[in-house]
Amino acid sequence: MSAIFYSDEQQKTMAEDSKKSHESELGKSVITQILPLNNFHEAEDYHQKYFLRTYHRHFYGGLPEHDPVTSTRDARLNGYLSGHGNVEDMEKDKYLSELSKEQFQYVRQHMTGEQKAPTAEPFVRTVVQVGWNFVKKAVGF
Repeated sequence: MSAIFYSDEQQKTMAEDSKKSHESELGKSVITQILPLNNFHEAEDYHQKYFLRTYHRHFYGGLPEHDPVTSTRDARLNGYLSGHGNVEDMEKDKYLSELSKEQFQYVRQHMTGEQKAPTAEPFVRTVVQVGWNFVKKAVGF
């Protein structure tokens, strides 16, 4: 199931318009439900801006004071550094104005592919290989 939750009529209208637009582009129905937001439970601190805090922790630690839950700047950085958005928008983003030249360059390099963020891929590859070796041994390959 996919759903879009709204907290007021304006958000509901925007969600409905977006759904209709996607249905028109796809030429078929979109199953996503549009529902009122009744309760919102904030995630624990360690879930906030996970990509930014996990894969770019040295960069994140060097940023000016921030609140990981409410910081628009941190939300934007988390998105840019996790592969969303484009360099042109990032360079005009008013929420990044307090970044130093070096910090700004760091984000740009990751977005253009000049520098890659570490990923879990080597770990996952190892786990899959170990698991496959276990299966082969268990079934007598």
